[in-house]
Amino acid sequence: MKVTGLITEYNPLHLGHRFHLREARRQTNADYLIVVMSGNFTQRGIPAVTDKYLRTAMALAAGADLVLELPLWPATSSAEYFAAGGVTLLHRLGVVTHLAFGCENNNMQRLWEYAALLGSETPEFKKQIRLAQKQGISYPRARAAALSSCLSHRKEGEASLDSAFFSSPNNILGVEYCKALQSLQSHISPVAILRQGHGYHDTSLAHGEGFLSASALRSHLLNVYDQTAGSAADFSSDSAASSLLRESMPRESADMLTKTWGISTPVGSNDFSLLLKYRLLSLSSEELSEYADVSGPMADRMMGCFDRFTDFEGFCSLLKTKNLTYTRISRGLLHILLDMKERQRAHYVQKNHPGYARVLGFKKTSTPLLKEIKQKGSIPLLSKPADARLQLPEESLSWLRQEIYASHIYETVVADKFKRPFRNEYQRQILIWED
Repeated sequence: MKVTGLITEYNPLHLGHRFHLREARRQTNADYLIVVMSGNFTQRGIPAVTDKYLRTAMALAAGADLVLELPLWPATSSAEYFAAGGVTLLHRLGVVTHLAFGCENNNMQRLWEYAALLGSETPEFKKQIRLAQKQGISYPRARAAALSSCLSHRKEGEASLDSAFFSSPNNILGVEYCKALQSLQSHISPVAILRQGHGYHDTSLAHGEGFLSASALRSHLLNVYDQTAGSAADFSSDSAASSLLRESMPRESADMLTKTWGISTPVGSNDFSLLLKYRLLSLSSEELSEYADVSGPMADRMMGCFDRFTDFEGFCSLLKTKNLTYTRISRGLLHILLDMKERQRAHYVQKNHPGYARVLGFKKTSTPLLKEIKQKGSIPLLSKPADARLQLPEESLSWLRQEIYASHIYETVVADKFKRPFRNEYQRQILIWED
C-alpha cells in the first residue's frame, strides 16, 4: 500500500491546492492521500477564513482520502515547529510512504543537503546567526544569511545557496520537512512538487500567471464582505466577486463557501480585536513576555503602543519593526489571545508530541487505510473528543483541551459575528464523505 501525506492549511482551498493533490497522487502512485491540516488557526498567526470542518469537506472533494487535524501548537508556530509537528504525526501513523510538498525549487538533493546543514547547527552556523541578528535582521533572514555564509566555504560540487531560495516560505518549509524526516530517521520519502501560479504572499487577483494564492483569496473574501455588509447576493449571482471565486477554486469548494457566506464565512483577524484588546488590558509587560513568540522588548512595545490600538491587524502593523516581522507579531498576539505560553511549547517539543491523530473526515472508500493505521500506528486515532479520556493519557488530554478551548474561542467569535447559535466542539461529528 502506497500512502502519501500532505501537510496543509487550505485557507481556503484553491485550484493550486487541487493541482498539488493530483500531482502528489500521480508522482507517488499513491493508493491513498492523507492530509494533515491546520485547525481553526494557522501558521501566520491568523484565524482560518472558514472553519476546519468546511475546509475538510473541500479537501475530501478535491481528492484527499483522510483529513487529520494538525495540532494547535505546530499549526500556529514558525516553519520549524509546523513542519516537525506535521511530519511527526505522519511518521507515527506507521503507514505513510511518501511526503509531498510544494516548492519553488524542487531540487530534492539540494533541499536534503540544506536540511542536513540546518539540522547539524554547527558552532560556525550558530555564530553566523548571532552576527546577523546583531545587525538588526529578523531571525528567518539571519538564518538564511548564516546558511549562505556556511555554504560559501564548501568545496566545488557541493551545494551552494541560491540567494532567492530562502525568500520563499514554501522552500523554507520544504527544507524543514526534510530536516524533520532526518531527525526522526523516518522511512518516509520526500517528494518536492514544483509550485504553480502566484507566490505565497502575492495578493494580486489577476489570473495571468496561473493559480491565485490563498492570501489573495482571503483578502478578496474579507473585502467583499466588508463592502457589501455581508450580503449573500454578491456570491449568489454572476457578479465579479462570484466569478473570481469560481475561476480560482474547484467548483465544489466554491459552492461550499457560497452556501456558508454570511453564516460562518468569512472570518478574519480583526473579528478577534475586542477579545485581544481585553487580553492585553489584563496583562502586565512581564506577563505578556511569557507567551510564545513574545520577547521582552516586544511585550514592552505592546504596552507602549496600546493607546493606539485600533484592531488586530492595525496593531500588528504598528508593532512591526526592521527585525520584528508582521507574521511573528501576529503569532505572538494570537498566542496571547489563546493563552499559549512559551514554557508550554517548550514542554510540547521536549515530549515530542503529537500523541494522537484527530480525524476530521474521511472517504468511505478509505476504510482499509483506517484499519491499517490502527494496526501499525504508534498513536491513537481520535474520532470523538468526548471519548478522548478513554484513549489518551492525562498529558495528551491536556493538549486536546487546549485545542478545544481555542476552537471554542473561534466559534464564539463566529457565532457572535453571524448571529447564530454556538456549536460545541465536543458535539461536532467527523465528516464521512461519499464520492
